[in-house]
Amino acid sequence: MLLKILKDHRPEAMAVVFDAKGPSFRSGIFREYKANRPPLSDDLSRQIPYIKEIVEAFRIPILEKEGYEADDLIGTVAKRARGEGIDVVIVSGDKDLLQLVDERVTQLDTMRDELYGPKEVEAKLGVKPSSIPDMMGLCGDPIDNIPGVPGIGKKTAQELIRRYGSLEALLERAEEDPGIRKRLKEAIRQNRQQALLSKQLATIDTQVPLEFRWEDFRLAPPDEERLKAIFRELEFHRFLKELFPERTLSEEGYHLVTEKEDLEALVRRLRKAEGFALDLESTSRDPMMAQLVGFAISLSPHEAYYIPVGHDYLGAPPQLPADEVLTRLK
Repeated sequence: MLLKILKDHRPEAMAVVFDAKGPSFRSGIFREYKANRPPLSDDLSRQIPYIKEIVEAFRIPILEKEGYEADDLIGTVAKRARGEGIDVVIVSGDKDLLQLVDERVTQLDTMRDELYGPKEVEAKLGVKPSSIPDMMGLCGDPIDNIPGVPGIGKKTAQELIRRYGSLEALLERAEEDPGIRKRLKEAIRQNRQQALLSKQLATIDTQVPLEFRWEDFRLAPPDEERLKAIFRELEFHRFLKELFPERTLSEEGYHLVTEKEDLEALVRRLRKAEGFALDLESTSRDPMMAQLVGFAISLSPHEAYYIPVGHDYLGAPPQLPADEVLTRLK
């Protein structure tokens, strides 16, 4: 999934978030929280250190904090980004994270290739993103062992939260509502505290004491040698070929121009040359859609220069501004 994100979506900045070892604060609130989940298998446990090592080799920061779940760290980062006008894409198939979605925060499910904004969340779950914990307070969540109110399912919970707007408003006014059946009122009355507890368990904490700088999230070229060593150890031959294809042609006589001094030297040679070949590299053959990515220049057989100006991919080299290169080549 990581390679797909880097290749297909080309993020400017990124972090990978893990659950820290040990229980979270929610287990202190409700001992049975996630108690129905089986322990992590030995196979998966052995993979996690390698996953972290691969992430580090890509020079992507890792976030985890004892006492909190990964969801809480994601929520904290997303909230801070939202407040500073930064757009965030949460990459996960976890429905619990959908409560964080708003105008600046979206969630990408790469397994289903679906992107969720506020409208998509409401269409999927029947309530607004911010109301998801209220709904969970009523219907609970068997996956995380959140109890909810016995007898209230997802559909009823959706209807009640849509009508009242919040769990607290429902608990305050349910007795007065003639539209709520007597048995349902009784269930709500008897399980009031359990409903509030369930909402608390389902609510992502966006106030985690987490120190980070946005510049730390900016992607940098990966540590190629470290990645190669890891992939060879794990026998990830396909990834090795995909990320580090073998060079089959000699590089002698072929030059990459990424510095001003090299560009000036090339311009001086072009001015003295009787002739040369020039090829523009672009993103499309359609001139109305194409974007310039580089200049290929040859002054003689088996000698060529390439000036990249618009490459945008993992590990792309530093590049001169396109306007500056065009000006010098005129």
